[in-house]
Amino acid sequence: MSKYLQELYGDETTRVKLAFDSEDPKVLHDLSQDACLAVLLEVAGNENALPQTLNILAGDKDNGVRLQVAGNFNTPAEAIKKLLKDSSSAVREEASYSDHA
Repeated sequence: MSKYLQELYGDETTRVKLAFDSEDPKVLHDLSQDACLAVLLEVAGNENALPQTLNILAGDKDNGVRLQVAGNFNTPAEAIKKLLKDSSSAVREEASYSDHA
């Protein structure tokens, strides 16, 4: 998928910046499928990410991505409930601060 995203959105550095700066939920959803961890971290922390996108990222294998999702106020209650049972204590703690906890 990254090759497609690279063709669509540019190189890794450009995609990371776009994931951080973008206000377009569709672009963020596209970037949530990137293989680059730095891109995923920025999408997960972006307040413009759709709840559906954050719900998907809540199941990411990387603790840092899940931690960013747990701290994003757009994360839906369904994802927060999953993150409250996460294997990482830091993710569980961050999720506990959510309004959906």
